[in-house]
Amino acid sequence: MDTSSPPPLSESRRALGASTPPPPATPGASRSASNDPKTPRRGGNLPSRNFSDAFVTPSAVGSLGSNVLHKTPLDINLPKSVPSGTPRAAKGGPSGRAINNTHEGRKQDAPLAHMMWEESADKGFKGIVPIETLFTKYLPSAVDDSLTVLDIQQSTEELVLTARESLSAAHNENATSPAMIDYLEKLLAQFPASNKPGVVDTHSTVIPSLDEGEHDTMPDAMLGRPGVIATKIKEWLDAGLVIEFKFKRDIFKGDKINPAIQSQEALVQVTKNARSLLTAHGACHVYVVTVFQCSQARIFRFDRAGFIATEAFDWLEHTDVLPRFLYRMYNTYPGHMVGDDDTISIPTAQEKKNMYDAICEIPFYNEKYQDVAAATKDSLWIKARVFRVVNGERVDKVVRCFTFGESPLITDSLFGRATRVYRVVLEDDRYESPPTVFALKDSWRQACRRPEVDFYDVIAKHCEVNAIDMAGMARCHGSVDLADTSPDWKSLLHVTMDPEEAGLERRHTRTLLTPFGEPLRNFTSTKALVRALRSAVYHLQIASDAGVLHRDVSEGNILFPETVADDGFLVDWDYAGFTEYGFQQLQAHFPDRVNNESMKDIKRSLKDFTGTFPFIAIKLLNMQAKAAASTIRGGDSPEIQHMWYHDLESVYWLLVWMMLRHTEHSHFRGILACHDLFDTQDGKAKFNWISEAQEPGINGPLYELLEQLRDMVVLQNQLQRRNQKARIEPMTYTAVLQAFDECLALPNWPDGDKAIGFNPPKLRPDRNNQSPAPPAVSQAGNSRVTRASAAKRGSHAAGLDEVALASGSSTAVSDAAPDSREIKKHKANDGTVTRGRK
Repeated sequence: MDTSSPPPLSESRRALGASTPPPPATPGASRSASNDPKTPRRGGNLPSRNFSDAFVTPSAVGSLGSNVLHKTPLDINLPKSVPSGTPRAAKGGPSGRAINNTHEGRKQDAPLAHMMWEESADKGFKGIVPIETLFTKYLPSAVDDSLTVLDIQQSTEELVLTARESLSAAHNENATSPAMIDYLEKLLAQFPASNKPGVVDTHSTVIPSLDEGEHDTMPDAMLGRPGVIATKIKEWLDAGLVIEFKFKRDIFKGDKINPAIQSQEALVQVTKNARSLLTAHGACHVYVVTVFQCSQARIFRFDRAGFIATEAFDWLEHTDVLPRFLYRMYNTYPGHMVGDDDTISIPTAQEKKNMYDAICEIPFYNEKYQDVAAATKDSLWIKARVFRVVNGERVDKVVRCFTFGESPLITDSLFGRATRVYRVVLEDDRYESPPTVFALKDSWRQACRRPEVDFYDVIAKHCEVNAIDMAGMARCHGSVDLADTSPDWKSLLHVTMDPEEAGLERRHTRTLLTPFGEPLRNFTSTKALVRALRSAVYHLQIASDAGVLHRDVSEGNILFPETVADDGFLVDWDYAGFTEYGFQQLQAHFPDRVNNESMKDIKRSLKDFTGTFPFIAIKLLNMQAKAAASTIRGGDSPEIQHMWYHDLESVYWLLVWMMLRHTEHSHFRGILACHDLFDTQDGKAKFNWISEAQEPGINGPLYELLEQLRDMVVLQNQLQRRNQKARIEPMTYTAVLQAFDECLALPNWPDGDKAIGFNPPKLRPDRNNQSPAPPAVSQAGNSRVTRASAAKRGSHAAGLDEVALASGSSTAVSDAAPDSREIKKHKANDGTVTRGRK
């Protein structure tokens, strides 16, 4: 079957009404006969509808499944040359646990969770560098600071001598801390008051996690942000640098990461600290220091592509290193430190008042925010670019975006896109009545990946040429690559360190989008949920007609508009791919965006394995499992091209996910049903699910839709008989839209059956006597929530929070009783407080 040529546009989808997606086209209208398999038959080879409880749980679920994290592994088929981009990597962090469906799978010390952190750190390690390289390449000084460093050395000479004497007889890591703290206090006393940080021993101080439900931590020592004194360092927003003390263990052995367990644990601890600093401050890069064997130290530099570490140095002998490092860290410009984002600033009180007045021109926000403080207490100015039409031509203009409202949500992985989304209005629009509210998406795009704006623009051009009304669809209104040279910012700050292979560095990008979204899990009724998914299918169809495949249909990528009770919309085209037709449209309409890519590159990119695990189609999951096995055994890896019908199957799995997590149902496995089905990394459990009709005890129209979609999923996942090719019938937009429309037209949809919260159950059924979770909290943008204030003092002065366009629940370990905390305080016999495991 040739699936690369463009399907003809359905006439029924031209010039349609504003807010409501059109009814489905007649069978066959959306695709040519050669490209759109006929609509699946009702009945025929489908499983019987005997409402049986014979749900089969694969053995993998009982053993490994509870700890599996749903993040896509690296694509083992990817060539070393990656002009079209690399697949998504597995990452440690709460996002993986958030889409795990049991209490045990979400615990911070779950074996697989810990393994993910280790693998993430191992993949992110870029090498050990000499101390001098740190200062010449990563921390250069615009002026000669040698005399200043010498003055600091001389002022700390006595404390260095004292430390040498006291540490010579040290018996544990706690002995290092007092000597180092005294030394640093004297060292930092030489800094200007506006930039001088405090330093505090935090080894027995609980620092609250930035993530709801994530375990708190107790770093050994913390230096504050510029101007933040020691007594004020109480949370990650106050911290600028972390120091960890280890008595004997070094993280490295030679120039490699030490595989010893203690060294691996120390590395995970360091990477978690780095992630917290990056998350809290929205920084471009951060530093962490380790001290071991009392006098040995290393300096780590982390950004969104990986980390380096310096060679070990004796801080008591080489007394110029820490003074030079800290002076350059904290004295770049007043009130700021190295790594701060130079495109973000804090608005004045008058600016907040002016922008609040403009925002209140929008009735929804006028009612929501009763005063300036409620709307603007965490507001920032963030630079971006907006598209403007001047004399019929689209031009880019640098603008300041004003963030307002609740703290945005965040992605939490240490390495990767680190997406955050802000609700913003433009400074230039403050006199418009009303101003437009945008979603400002901030992320670190891998250089070899195509900018998301290309997919938005090709879809928009397709709609323009074919007179398709885009009302209700996500649209792009501006995009900027901050790594490009500009007089408005330092471009080198916005690109990650040089990787081993060209194209793998990450570039800091921002995109202005409309509308601003509300998470899918906040649906007000199951009918509203179904309408939102129906809209997403329609948007997938338009994109497919334009030659664009989404390839990551998931909970976080389908949203409700925030300000109106409307249908849903599809977002996040970061992992999209062009078909041959789509690439031809890019060449025709935007020739300056085509580099040295060939059609062969485009076809190969569609074989990348990408998506969010719970929602990936069965065939893709099984092919990836085979590819992983072939890598271990040796030999060629099987390949499969991502097609439109894989995205349609993802819509089905998303609907099942939402039903099992956020509706009242009576599936015989109860609150463990979601775990049985989704906490695996191959397609076996999903195949078992579709093999028999389910009776989950939900409302009739929703059940009918699930069964109609299940029939279609069955037909595109037929078993292969010996010496015969499986007779598969791919899902079609026509059939899927028809199923949605038929079921939406049914009577007896309940009113007000809004989403219920999801508390991850325990694997032992007798321990699941928990009350229902509260309704999902309304947060814009996506499903990963943090507790950090969105920039108490701004990105430079203390912290941003973020939003992620990815799937997952905001809840981590929701039933965290004192005995289930990963961080504990213990009272020693003498009544003092000592540390438990970090």
